[in-house]
Amino acid sequence: MLVPAAVSSLATEFRAPSHRVVTSDTLPSTAGAWIGQPYPLSEQEEAALENPSACQKIYLGPHGQMVQVLLLQMDRTQNIHDPKLCMFGDGFQLQSDQVIPAPWSPGRNEAVRQAAFTKGNLCARMTYWLQTPEGASADIGAGLKASSLLGLLVGKSRSGIAVRVTSFSRPGDTGTDPSIQVWEHLAKATHFEQLARSTG
Repeated sequence: MLVPAAVSSLATEFRAPSHRVVTSDTLPSTAGAWIGQPYPLSEQEEAALENPSACQKIYLGPHGQMVQVLLLQMDRTQNIHDPKLCMFGDGFQLQSDQVIPAPWSPGRNEAVRQAAFTKGNLCARMTYWLQTPEGASADIGAGLKASSLLGLLVGKSRSGIAVRVTSFSRPGDTGTDPSIQVWEHLAKATHFEQLARSTG
């Protein structure tokens, strides 16, 4: 199954962090029974992001499932845009969009965004958020730009790791969406919350 080209784009006019905690090998080669394959940003994406601290991999499941994971570290966030715009640009149609409690931290005040798309007979479910030193935030669109600009005015910058986990399927595929299961394996392997705190 081919990955839509726009799925690997997350932000524009981005300044690379001075203290890098995300590198090209941050994500492990396996996530449970899933096998990871590097999926580097294109030269065009790297140029637009000004040499970002990023890591992207495609994880293939034992039954042919596919989950794409992108980590993008940032020191400033006012130029990040909602990843749904990338999907629209690639011809996907939005079916649903909601903010949900972070599935891996019940009872904690953390939230993520989850959107579902279709394009012909291809379905995509994208879960995305900004992991800051304080926790997971679903504020990763216009609200994030506004809060970041306000922070710059008072001499504060917002740092963190933008995360996007996207699963792809075809009509008739059975089973539950595997993306959160894959992410839980990855978060444990990378000590992700500790990693995000070190961006502050």
